[in-house]
Amino acid sequence: MTKSYYYGRVENQPTKRTIKRKKTNDSSVMDQDQIAWDQHQNKRLNDKILETYFKANETLNKRVGWIVEGAMKKHKQDEGGY
Repeated sequence: MTKSYYYGRVENQPTKRTIKRKKTNDSSVMDQDQIAWDQHQNKRLNDKILETYFKANETLNKRVGWIVEGAMKKHKQDEGGY
């Protein structure tokens, strides 16, 4: 191992420090009933989000249809057609 010098002094290598963590069994074990309840709540919320998304797309498509229909009627009138 080589020595390094820093401003005329021998520089020591930094020591390796390890962090010891306490093992807690109480917080790592989750209640299975609580997990099942959380999954159920997540499923219900996802279903509500999908329902809102589909309802919004349905409304948007309906309004786009009205706009296109109105544009076609105006175009037909401008052309002097039927």
